[in-house]
Amino acid sequence: MVHSWAGCLKGLITRKNVLLSFGGVALLAMGLYHGGAVIGGELAPSTELTEVTPFPPVVVADVEAVRESSEQAIGASGEYQAVDIGTVHQWLADYRTGLTLPQKRQLAESLYYESQRYGFQPALVMALIATESSVFNWSRSEQGAVGLMQLSPTTAEAMVREWSASGVRVRWSGEETLFDPVINLRLGLGYLSQLVQQFGDMKTALTAYNYGPTRVSEWLAECRTLPVSYANRVISLSKELRDQSQVEESALGNQQA
Repeated sequence: MVHSWAGCLKGLITRKNVLLSFGGVALLAMGLYHGGAVIGGELAPSTELTEVTPFPPVVVADVEAVRESSEQAIGASGEYQAVDIGTVHQWLADYRTGLTLPQKRQLAESLYYESQRYGFQPALVMALIATESSVFNWSRSEQGAVGLMQLSPTTAEAMVREWSASGVRVRWSGEETLFDPVINLRLGLGYLSQLVQQFGDMKTALTAYNYGPTRVSEWLAECRTLPVSYANRVISLSKELRDQSQVEESALGNQQA
């Protein structure tokens, strides 16, 4: 991303406001580094399912802005109509998730509906999960990030407190909660939506998801070039999934014709 000197000066002037924009404790908590996932964990898969019910995006002020940023990132305008739950099921079938079949079906539904609710392309969300955890629900990183979207328990708890203050209750019983795939997904998308709105750009938001928003804000204020290899990897995989779904849908259409 190219930043003008005027933008850099503005960043230096407003740096304090940026760091405080999320509200002290929450932003500091979210500033933790998300490293690569390490498959493991001592917990056994649970048979309990979290009901997939309407879940308002309480931390999203402008879903359309998130949608536009998501579509621009992978060049998929109108892709919500092309991708259905069946397509998401097919994506998940390629991965060892560590989930039961009912949980896997539920994850597909949750990924599809929560992506729409927040304004993200399902392909981008799937690519992010694949990059973070290889879609293995029981992943835990060396830095302590947990679950499908590799959330720091500190970050997740800060999100839960913020949502509770907004009147949305989320069951929270410590970091073990993050092994619930539906809750992990909801919190992860809520977090990413905040980053998109803070930085105004999907690639920068993905970089902040990986390195932490505090560090990225500092880099921008110092006019440093952001490391974008992680974001590029997520976006590239998003496009592969998008193209795959288009090819499969075209083939299905030809068969039916």
